[in-house]
Amino acid sequence: MKYLIFSLLFFQLLIANEISLKDDESFFKKQAEIQAIIDEQFPKKEYIEEIDDENSYANKILLDEDVEFNSDSLSVKQELPKQDLFKKAKVDEQFSKNQKSKNVYTNYEKFPKIIFENQRFDVVLKTTITTDEFDKIETRFINLKNVTVLNNQNEWKYGGKNNFYNKYHLKILSKNFKMPTFQVVMYKDGKIFEITTLKPKKLKLTNVSKDNEKFSNVIAKELEIVTHKTKQYTNNKLLTILELKTTQGNLEDFYLKDFVEQGVSSIEEKGTTQTAIYYSIIPLHTKKVSFDYYNSELKSFVRKQSAVVLKNELVSTQTDLNPNKSNVLLYKKIFFGFLVILFFILYLIRRRFLYICITLIFLIIFIVYNLPNERVKIKQGSNIFILPTNKSTIFYKIEKVQKVEVLNQKDIFLKIAFKKTDEKKETIGWIKEINIVKN
Repeated sequence: MKYLIFSLLFFQLLIANEISLKDDESFFKKQAEIQAIIDEQFPKKEYIEEIDDENSYANKILLDEDVEFNSDSLSVKQELPKQDLFKKAKVDEQFSKNQKSKNVYTNYEKFPKIIFENQRFDVVLKTTITTDEFDKIETRFINLKNVTVLNNQNEWKYGGKNNFYNKYHLKILSKNFKMPTFQVVMYKDGKIFEITTLKPKKLKLTNVSKDNEKFSNVIAKELEIVTHKTKQYTNNKLLTILELKTTQGNLEDFYLKDFVEQGVSSIEEKGTTQTAIYYSIIPLHTKKVSFDYYNSELKSFVRKQSAVVLKNELVSTQTDLNPNKSNVLLYKKIFFGFLVILFFILYLIRRRFLYICITLIFLIIFIVYNLPNERVKIKQGSNIFILPTNKSTIFYKIEKVQKVEVLNQKDIFLKIAFKKTDEKKETIGWIKEINIVKN
């Protein structure tokens, strides 16, 4: 009997330790808050500064489980261009037959000579109009190829002395490009009255960096890491989020060669200022996120780096861990396996019926802990979520019907372990129950 009492006392002690372990494990089950903001870097002068910004956009996203992180949401909000802005304009027949002197004169106020791939740049036009008898002027962009005019409906502004100015933001999408021919169109009585055409100047396109492995593909006048947050994603990976802000930059192209799973979402633009959320899945022991961007004003690379810092102030939405791999479950299996062997040996020595009953009880518990989880088939095209919420990130889509292991359930969501195509390691995620294939 003293062995039984000893075993029970030992079990109670284990349970007490288990509570402590669960408290530690909650670190992995909660969403971590990370603040590590890097001030603007200067060449040959690097430093890391940690800043806590509770009102930042990234902080709101991490604390709100309904906010979606999805690379499919990558977009730049712009008004749809008028269809005729990219068609060659013609003077209305009503005016083309009339002899008249020229009233519209246009030239380039600013035009770059050299630009880099993916760089956003400005072209400034100046138009002089020698008459007051017109309704409006507009710009058309014709014969362009692999070039985007980001603010094609920007209005002309009067600059005095019959001069009008317009600044257009452009981006070249491919090496095989052709700059637009600008047509400045003057309207009278709602019809095209006069047109002046401005052919593009020669423009050289070059690659800013071929060998810089840290280059993030961003070319900007300035880039700032507003906030950096990180939370536990799986047992050995972290989900890290950077809120970035640029002036005349191209955050939609932001990419780090150090990481495989990454994306850019929530892009917002106000004039030449751009804000975006970049996220990536990084190894558990990553100390910092470091990258270069090309400063178009300094004409040199600037290093930005931000420390990966995990804090204990966590929220309870993070549940992306596999409980089958936790240390607590392993300790339980070892403990009950030990008790089974102990009381079976006592039965062999003492031949008392009580010992064999206790052995059977602990054997049943041991078997229950070692029973495999339920396995189900899920449909092709099923979305895998990071969190068990309708607006959570969809980080993977099942390519074909496959069997998965069910780890847990929360409302209409099932926590599953599955393997991605061409990957041997298991991935943890949440799936809606309706995606199960029913026999």
